[in-house]
Amino acid sequence: MKTTNKIKLTKIISGLIIALNIKQSTLASEPVQGPVFIIEATGGCYMGGPNCPRYELREDGSFSLFRVNEETVEKTADIDKEQVTQWMDLIETTDIPAMIARLGPGSCNSCFDGVDFKYEINTQSKSFTLESTKVDFFENHEPFFAQSEKILRIMMDSARLDIKKR
Repeated sequence: MKTTNKIKLTKIISGLIIALNIKQSTLASEPVQGPVFIIEATGGCYMGGPNCPRYELREDGSFSLFRVNEETVEKTADIDKEQVTQWMDLIETTDIPAMIARLGPGSCNSCFDGVDFKYEINTQSKSFTLESTKVDFFENHEPFFAQSEKILRIMMDSARLDIKKR
């Protein structure tokens, strides 16, 4: 028997509203359809050409690399499935609303030619999106962000986006 509850959290940080939808399910044995982790970079990486990466990681450790706002797969590769499993286990045990409540406000790095990130997470029991312009990704000690950054670095080391000039 599958039971699903949806929790919606809205938090106001420095005048910004962050909405978080978390689906909670008692059924966790089915594999997730589609990507479990989508990471998009925006900002300065787009200035010289469409060079902002979007990584889409699947539960089996395979991932695809795209240019943001483009649908053509640039590269595919794999990371260790155990890394993905550990990351997904961490998400299952993390109280996401409480974590967000502990985070400070984000900043607009792309406003100054820097890079901002958006994380979309889709596990069997949780689905949410976080943006570095709204919540602090970088100046915190949350295990979720440390593990997410580790996975991003592994993917970046495995498949880098080739520079494309306009």
